[in-house]
Amino acid sequence: MAESRTGRRIHVRARYGRLIHEIRLSCAGDLWQARIVTLPRQIWVEPGGKKAVTFEAGTPERAESLAAEFIQRDCIARGHRPIEPVVEGGEIALEPARRLAVQYPIRYVQQGALLRSGGIKKRASTLNLSETGLFIATDEPFFPGSKLAIDLALPGNHERLDGRVIWSRMAAQYGNTPGMGVRLIEPPFSYRSRIQSLDRPAAFLPAF
Repeated sequence: MAESRTGRRIHVRARYGRLIHEIRLSCAGDLWQARIVTLPRQIWVEPGGKKAVTFEAGTPERAESLAAEFIQRDCIARGHRPIEPVVEGGEIALEPARRLAVQYPIRYVQQGALLRSGGIKKRASTLNLSETGLFIATDEPFFPGSKLAIDLALPGNHERLDGRVIWSRMAAQYGNTPGMGVRLIEPPFSYRSRIQSLDRPAAFLPAF
C-alpha cells in the first residue's frame, strides 16, 4: 500500500490575490513522488492538462525540495511574491517577506568585465537584503543596468547569486551610505529559504 503525506505549504501573493500552494507526497516502492496543489483543489498539470506535474526522488525531503524549487521558479516567471505566515495572537496572518537590515560580507564582479578586471571580485558588505534584492554599501557603485556575479557570506554558508543594479548612490547624501541597490536574477530557493529563516535584526559578520 502506497504511503502518502502532506508536505509544506508555500504562500504566494499574486496580482489577483493570495494563493497557497501545497506539496503532497506519496511513496510507491523505492521512489517518493511530489505533486503540487493550489488549495483548495487545483492540481498542477503539464501542458495539455492530461498529466500532473510530478517530481520523483529517493527520499521525501528531496522530492519535496524539487517541487518547492519548481514553485519558486514559477513565482519568478509569473511575477508572484512569496509571503510567509506569521502567528499573531493565535491567528495566522500573511505578511510580505521582510527586508532585513543586516550586514554580511559580500564579494562581487561586474559580469562582462571579467577579462578587464582579471576576475578579481570587489569586497564590501550588505546594509539590507530581502528574498529578491539587496543593498551593497560601497564607495564605487556600478551604474544602473550593470549585471553582477555575487558571492554572499550568510551565517553557515555562501550563496552564489546573479543580480542587476537598479539604482546607485555615488556619494553619501543626508546621512545615507553610498552604494547600489541590486535586484536578484532568479534567486535560488536555498537563498530565499535562508532569508526567510533569518529573524535577527542585529548585524552578524561571519569570516570570509
